[in-house]
Amino acid sequence: MKNARSLKFSILLKSLGVLFGFIGLSFSFSKGDGIVRSNEAILYFTIQSNIWILVTMGVYLVLAVRRYQGHEVVIPRWLAMVKYVFTVSIALTFVVFALLLSPFMSLDYLASPSNLCMHFLAPICAMLDFVLFDSKYVYRKKDVLWTLIPPLYYLVFALGLSFAGIKFAEGASVPYYFLDYTTRGWFTVSDAGLGIVYWILMMLLLVTGLAFGLRSLSKRVGKHQDQQIQKAK
Repeated sequence: MKNARSLKFSILLKSLGVLFGFIGLSFSFSKGDGIVRSNEAILYFTIQSNIWILVTMGVYLVLAVRRYQGHEVVIPRWLAMVKYVFTVSIALTFVVFALLLSPFMSLDYLASPSNLCMHFLAPICAMLDFVLFDSKYVYRKKDVLWTLIPPLYYLVFALGLSFAGIKFAEGASVPYYFLDYTTRGWFTVSDAGLGIVYWILMMLLLVTGLAFGLRSLSKRVGKHQDQQIQKAK
């Protein structure tokens, strides 16, 4: 009975994650969000990370439903790693927006469906789902290195577009202010702030911290669940 309740909650959480991600992406690609136009949306890490986690949680939702229907479901290690990597990516979206970007946003944008869904609701569902229901998968310390791939890819993607002359929202040369090498420089420390190399290093440290943090929380939850099972026997 307890396992059935847990599986139902898992399905609910995954369903909400997919729903919030879909709503946020739909608004962004159809109407824009008041800052980024719909045709520019795909250029941003927020959008890309939401697409990644939406697809991943959608696959896991189908598998959870099949398990609830009584089918035997075995999740391969590669798929568990994909979920780990993309959960860390959406966690990065959540933390960076909450700490670094939201103070500069208008109240209208902060209250918009696309912002609430993509920066808060979908990431929270994804993180909770990983912590609560992925504890049985063993993530080794070196697996953390895989979580650096999406932000490093995006760095190459964004700077490559910038060097090619592609403009982002409101004519900006880069998608985020901390990547603005034209005003901040690369290794400089000036009135404009830290050079972007220092920002990149801080972001990679943040990703590493999120990866270890989510992994640690998941393991703790798993141990607690195992203890509860032992007590129930």
